[in-house]
Amino acid sequence: MESVKRELLSSVRSVIEDISMPVGVAFSGGLDSSVLLDVVARIAKPGEARAIHVCHNLRPEIELDTELALVRRACGERGVALSVVTVPRGAIENYAREKKCGIEAAARRFRYRAFAQVAKTHGLSAILVAHHLDDQLETMLMRLVHGGSLSALAGMRQTRELSVNPKVLILRPFLNIPKHELALYAERIGFAWSEDSTNDEEMYLRNRVRKNLMPVLDSQFSSWRAAFARYQAQIEDLSESLRNRAQEIRAEIERDVNGARALDLNGFQRQPLALRLEILRQFAESAARARPMRSRGLRHLAEGIEQGAKKIEASGIGFALTGDILVAQGQTRYSSSPEKRTLAALAAAHPEKIYYLKVPSFGEYECGPFSVRVARESDRDSLRHGVADREGREFRIPVSFPFVIRSVKPGNALNGAHGKKNLESMIKMAELPRSLRGAVPVIEDAEGVAAVLPSALGSSASGLDAFREPSLGESVQIVYIFLSMKGDQSINV
Repeated sequence: MESVKRELLSSVRSVIEDISMPVGVAFSGGLDSSVLLDVVARIAKPGEARAIHVCHNLRPEIELDTELALVRRACGERGVALSVVTVPRGAIENYAREKKCGIEAAARRFRYRAFAQVAKTHGLSAILVAHHLDDQLETMLMRLVHGGSLSALAGMRQTRELSVNPKVLILRPFLNIPKHELALYAERIGFAWSEDSTNDEEMYLRNRVRKNLMPVLDSQFSSWRAAFARYQAQIEDLSESLRNRAQEIRAEIERDVNGARALDLNGFQRQPLALRLEILRQFAESAARARPMRSRGLRHLAEGIEQGAKKIEASGIGFALTGDILVAQGQTRYSSSPEKRTLAALAAAHPEKIYYLKVPSFGEYECGPFSVRVARESDRDSLRHGVADREGREFRIPVSFPFVIRSVKPGNALNGAHGKKNLESMIKMAELPRSLRGAVPVIEDAEGVAAVLPSALGSSASGLDAFREPSLGESVQIVYIFLSMKGDQSINV
């Protein structure tokens, strides 16, 4: 057991030693992520780690509630801050139907968008996820039967950039550690974890591979796991060499054509196909600043060049071919790139909501997307701790009872120290996604609008919260309003 513990601690230390803190820990509450959270908590200093729990709303509510309670308890026992991100029920299924992809792929898009959202809010440099060697083998098997590029067969990489925010890294410290070692650690330490009921459902490809294919391989080929691990290491080495060689060739043939990035294709077609595809991938991603291109898009681009097509669109990026010069024209207007589809789908999945709450006195309330606590000066401190644990934000507002908390309406204005200002213009300055702007809370009493609070939605632009001057109201008092998003956070971007 001690050797397993040392191996896990060493694996985490090795991936975080050269990055800035704080970091996030993807925490589902399951066995693997529970081990990761426990190990990180032993290494990180207070405030250096934040757990991120994404509720996909794909399972029964009673199961999700039990899981969330376990997640909160585990984080509390280890002194790790927690952000809970809730996907609206039905949003993932709707996205999967619209984009004709699997539930697993759709959930993954929402999950990584949630990671990006929390990383931005809390200044996280990286997100640690608990993928282990068994997950790696499952991924290799799925990619082998699906087909694709050589680099895809290398499986998951231990370190990569988050596609929706390249400034944030995804780190997989357990990628070379088999699952049975994680189970041994958890059993010896003696902590509880959650079991996801969907892990038994064979509608998911990964579950079918895990439950049906891998046991057959185990029974017929006892050494296949070690063999695949060796193949994975060799393929990764070959892929790295391929990337380096492609970078050298691209440096020789890349040009500037009227301010646009271009490739001189003389000699390009004589390169092996794998090298051509890697050159095109690097060129396209660099020229268009796009997310990683899929192998299908790369093959389409290579075929277009081979056929001499004048205009080519691949993965939502436009290209023009003139003679032996390929020019990258950037994202196409009606792009079908995965990133554009994701942004549109997630924005539509949680539309603006109109809400209105009348607050007659101090107390606790539920209001649209918020949980609300209104406190006097005397009991403010007693409320702060409980709200802080739920990611609550505190506002000191001059207002009179009764007042209302509501969503913004067209034409609203606030009389502040610098005169009258339109609320919609002020909210736009906070740079919130369009789908969130209608949910910004407005505080209003009998004297008019008392405050507008973009930062209640997790906006880092807290300096754009605006408050009425106390002298503008006749019977105002200072109250302390604590707002927290229900479920802590909700995907809205």
